[in-house]
Amino acid sequence: MIGVGEMFYMKELYAELRSIREVARRTGHDRKTVRMYIHSQERPRYRPRSPRPSKLDPFKPTLVTCIAEGMLNCNDLLDEIRALGPAPLIPDKC
Repeated sequence: MIGVGEMFYMKELYAELRSIREVARRTGHDRKTVRMYIHSQERPRYRPRSPRPSKLDPFKPTLVTCIAEGMLNCNDLLDEIRALGPAPLIPDKC
């Protein structure tokens, strides 16, 4: 993500050069990105993403207890997970 200072730098370069392509070359960004920031009045606001489920979610209680007991070897933890069997499928939210 581009900071406010870099956005103003792009606008200054564009005011001097009048070429989006040259501003893109000098800043190292894509022309479409440069165009978006030059013609915008402020920084774009992005929404926070919703948390996605992890493949390890069904096994986290087991992993936490094993780690609390002192089992820190990743191969041993993997063996513990495999002994529990396959995880139930988590449906996509799409």
